[in-house]
Amino acid sequence: MILKGGFPMLGKRQLLMVFVEEGLLDESKVDEILATSEEYNLSLGQFVVQRGYLSESQFLQIFAREYDYEYYDKLDKIEVPNEFCKRVSINFARNNNILAIGIKNGAYQIATCSPLLTYPIDELSTLLRADIDIVLAPKAEIVALINTCYKENIGV
Repeated sequence: MILKGGFPMLGKRQLLMVFVEEGLLDESKVDEILATSEEYNLSLGQFVVQRGYLSESQFLQIFAREYDYEYYDKLDKIEVPNEFCKRVSINFARNNNILAIGIKNGAYQIATCSPLLTYPIDELSTLLRADIDIVLAPKAEIVALINTCYKENIGV
């Protein structure tokens, strides 16, 4: 898989080793994490956060740095493009924790907390008929903005 800027995706082990090098993860846990995340059919990011190996913020900030993505710790001042809420169902946005936070150079800027799950991003590009640029943000921020966006767009 190729990410933003044409960077090749690090293997799971290499990505975990970045966290080890940062002092956030014990190297002795790497093999266990790799085996168990596969067993539970979770992305690496989902697994290390759900199991408490890393905070969501730690995972997303370092992932953003390694792959040259923007990271937003807050989305409360963001206005979602109206076209996004018209074309993308609230169920899709909620189920995938994914939402547009702007349009830049003709591409939708899409906030996600799961950058390793590529299917929803590809699907979203098809739904919007546009290019997508990924930005990373915490799940709670994305969920709150989804609720605000769709509440405003349905006039509740």
